[in-house]
Amino acid sequence: MNLLIKPKKEFGVYQSVNPQNAGWQWLSFEARLMRQNENWSFNTQENEMVIVLLGGNFQVNSNRGNWET
Repeated sequence: MNLLIKPKKEFGVYQSVNPQNAGWQWLSFEARLMRQNENWSFNTQENEMVIVLLGGNFQVNSNRGNWET
């Protein structure tokens, strides 16, 4: 199993770890650097999603509710 996966140095997804590249069964992780007022859409399908804000503010609009920092 390769636990050292180096991040990219650019906007957008700069780190992505998933079952295929980490040898895990369930968990996927993605870190994303966004510009101010940038929009991002994602379909979780039947999966859960956790958003961890490392800096700045965000607004979420979903079929389960809306949240804003």
